[in-house]
Amino acid sequence: MQVGLYTGSNAPSNACGVAAEWCIAAPGEVQYLPVPGTTYGGLGYGTSFATAVVSGVAALVSQTYPWMTGPNLQDTILTTATPLGTGPYPNAVYGWGLVNAAAAVQGPEQFAFGNFGANIGAYSSTFGNAIGGAGSLVLTGGTGTLTLSGANTYSGGTAVNSGNLWLSGSLGSNVILSGGSFGGPGTVHGSVTNTGGSLISQAAVGGQGSNHQPAQWCCPQRGCAGLCTRPILAQGHPGCRPATRTRHMERAGRR
Repeated sequence: MQVGLYTGSNAPSNACGVAAEWCIAAPGEVQYLPVPGTTYGGLGYGTSFATAVVSGVAALVSQTYPWMTGPNLQDTILTTATPLGTGPYPNAVYGWGLVNAAAAVQGPEQFAFGNFGANIGAYSSTFGNAIGGAGSLVLTGGTGTLTLSGANTYSGGTAVNSGNLWLSGSLGSNVILSGGSFGGPGTVHGSVTNTGGSLISQAAVGGQGSNHQPAQWCCPQRGCAGLCTRPILAQGHPGCRPATRTRHMERAGRR
């Protein structure tokens, strides 16, 4: 990631240029006490100061999402920047724009660099921003859960390979569930296809899809007649297993 200086005017000291795709601007002025007998007059500026600001934002994002990789952090910080100058963005002067810590700690605002691979492990995290872009979300992990609460419009689709994806907002493209679980009260404006995971009924599905796997969980210590009502929790419980019956379900939607 490259950092450019923003001084509050339209005259950055270092334009992003050909590095615009991975460049961001940050405040880069600092005032300090003058040192008598030297040329240090109390004002310093430059990309060295601006880089420290971006590093601080990266630390905040990493604290919020401890599972994020370096590319995850970069994508999140770049796509949540406040646009500066003239579009389209990113531009050759400020790149993606002015770094925005408040937006960055809510997760990415675009999947702009292909697949966004989220390996959440055992963490529980929420992406609160409305995520756009042409890329896709690929979820892996263990017992952790990633919640999507925004009105997401990214067009590359969502793949749940493992881990748990909970939707309280909306998705604008298709979902493929090959492992882990997917569910929530949100809306999918596309199809949902389950080939090997635990599909928890959605409030609304805009396209058709199918489920060929057990959609409920059985807790033997409570008797198999009592199926667990919260599959995400049941899936991670050592005393629960998939119900023995398998059902085929065709989801209604647009034809």
